[in-house]
Amino acid sequence: DLAAHEANPVRFFDASLKDHMAFNQQMESCMEKALAKGEFEVWYQPKYDIRTHSCIGAEALVRWRSSRLGFLMPGRFIELFERNGFVVRLDFYMLESVFRFQRQRLQAGLPIVPISVNQSRLHMTEEGYLEKMRQVLSRYQKVPAGAVELELTETAFMGFNDAQRVEALSIVSELQAMGFAISMDDF
Repeated sequence: DLAAHEANPVRFFDASLKDHMAFNQQMESCMEKALAKGEFEVWYQPKYDIRTHSCIGAEALVRWRSSRLGFLMPGRFIELFERNGFVVRLDFYMLESVFRFQRQRLQAGLPIVPISVNQSRLHMTEEGYLEKMRQVLSRYQKVPAGAVELELTETAFMGFNDAQRVEALSIVSELQAMGFAISMDDF
């Protein structure tokens, strides 16, 4: 069954399939508690302008420092979270973390640069997504527009029918109207 599920176009069963599935089950069994305990960390990758020798922005990257599974890079868990839908909650966790970070810098009188945060394609079909984004903005009113940028992957609109694509573009337009800059990741 495992080999048939992984067939692309043909796959033979081996122990690594079983190990992979067992590890995914472990991640799923502890992802909720991990989020509640703050095990997902935001790491900031600077965007550096070599002409001016200055930091002009950053990208928020997630890392999971699991008490049960050790330190995990996103390549180990994002695909699973996309499949099971947990990435939606993780995205909001990351977004809130970045807004808090920007607000703390402002309150400390430190300069801020735009920070981009990934948003899953699942948000394009998520019920109430725009309202949730408005609520986040209202909690962080002092953070100026453009301080947080939303990054969509180039695959965000793939696999959608025409009506879904139009709806997704409408959502992106509404996010821009709220003050978010939108960029494409992995383009």
